[in-house]
Amino acid sequence: MSREIIADTEDSPPSEPAERPLDLHLLDDRYEVVGELRGGAATRYFFGHRRADGRDVLVAVVAGDAVGENNALGHLASDAQLLESNGHPSVARVLDGRWLAAGTYAVVTERVAGQTLHELVSAEGAFANPRIAFLLQDVNSALEWARRIGVVHRGVTAESVYIDPDSRRPRVVLSVTPIGIEGLPDATSDARTIGRLAWSMLAGRAHTADAPSLAELAPNLSSRVLNETTAMANLADGDPAPDVERFLSVVAMGDALREGELEMARLEAELLEQRRIEAAENEAKMRAIEERSMLLERQLADDRAAFEAKRQEEEARLTSVRQQLAAEHAQLEQERSEFSDRVAEFELRATIEQPSDLATIVPPLASERDEDELIGAGWRFGWLIPVATVALLVAMIVFGSVFAHHRGPSQTVIFGARTSPAIGASQAIIPRGGFLTQSPGSIGARITPRAAADSLSPDSIARRASVARRDSTTRRDSITRRDSSSRRDSLARRDSAMRRDTLVPPDTGRD
Repeated sequence: MSREIIADTEDSPPSEPAERPLDLHLLDDRYEVVGELRGGAATRYFFGHRRADGRDVLVAVVAGDAVGENNALGHLASDAQLLESNGHPSVARVLDGRWLAAGTYAVVTERVAGQTLHELVSAEGAFANPRIAFLLQDVNSALEWARRIGVVHRGVTAESVYIDPDSRRPRVVLSVTPIGIEGLPDATSDARTIGRLAWSMLAGRAHTADAPSLAELAPNLSSRVLNETTAMANLADGDPAPDVERFLSVVAMGDALREGELEMARLEAELLEQRRIEAAENEAKMRAIEERSMLLERQLADDRAAFEAKRQEEEARLTSVRQQLAAEHAQLEQERSEFSDRVAEFELRATIEQPSDLATIVPPLASERDEDELIGAGWRFGWLIPVATVALLVAMIVFGSVFAHHRGPSQTVIFGARTSPAIGASQAIIPRGGFLTQSPGSIGARITPRAAADSLSPDSIARRASVARRDSTTRRDSITRRDSSSRRDSLARRDSAMRRDTLVPPDTGRD
């Protein structure tokens, strides 16, 4: 049979069997003690078998001074009676409990086959997370059962938990625990027991006060499992009792949580890398934008300078043009003033030289519109003056011929002059310059009756009228062209042209 080590507390190192002799003869009636196992300072362990059926038993002998005060041995005796009458699949069955002396009490339990959790951890190292959660779920169920029926001494360590070789399920041997001043152990102490067992299986070694941190011993664990296991193992008396079932669920999902954390770390690294790349790209874009902005600003400054130079040049040119226009305007104003003075002078001279009858026929023009109306009236009535003159001459010639016919053939009087019949028609010559420029005597002396008759014929009269109209029309056209080309000529020049048109008789010498 292999040797087994069971310690009463996790923090107390195992010790050699006490040299103090114990009187175990009180157990000889039912049990045969074969030998002693390694135990702790508070409890000594012996192994043997039951005489009735030869069943292996484990005898735990507890001395009163080793478990402190607060009636610890009395609670142990009560726990033995409760466990003897009640059972749990995960708790080793208590067979008997006896007082060996006034301060010594012995608890006889069945001896569980298999290795302890401490031996497995030392041999195999850390357990997988699902296996840890599976084992601790049975241990927590045993602790809750013992607390519910009122068992005070519920000490469970890695050395008091056995793993059944057939079912691979744990069997717990409840050991005596010191009772503190603050009172009996509660749910917080049971949760601390589960946390320390989980810590041992995750780290691959027993939990001690001076042990390194779990993160150093098991760096591949999920951060959530690390944090919650450490917090559970370090619970203090009086702290709120945590949810052990939830903690075991976290331990069971430790591998998935680790993968999730690794995936989150990978995604976070990718995100950080992507953000770094985006930041670099954004920085490059910002630099490009800044460079383009600076280029545009320089180009805008150049354009603004060119525009300013062009504007100044245009302003200088416009100033020069304005000065030139001002000079031309001043010159035009001077010329207009001089022209107005000349027009006033010509109007004054025309008013002085104009005959009274012409002044009554053509009144002074007051405006350019009256001037245009006067020119139109001259075009419409200018032909009446030469026609009336020709008609007057014809009437005078006819009157002279009739008067001469009544006086006799010896003499012919024309305009008061006497003519001799001896002078032929061929000798009747009209003096140069027309008969209007000669004296009445000379005109009468040179006109013969035949010439007078010829001048009174219808054809001659029609030719002279046609020539007179043609000359009048020609003069009017010339006057119109001159007036239209220079509207601002003096009124005296236009009046002189009209007088020439009306007072000069048609040239009858050609007829």
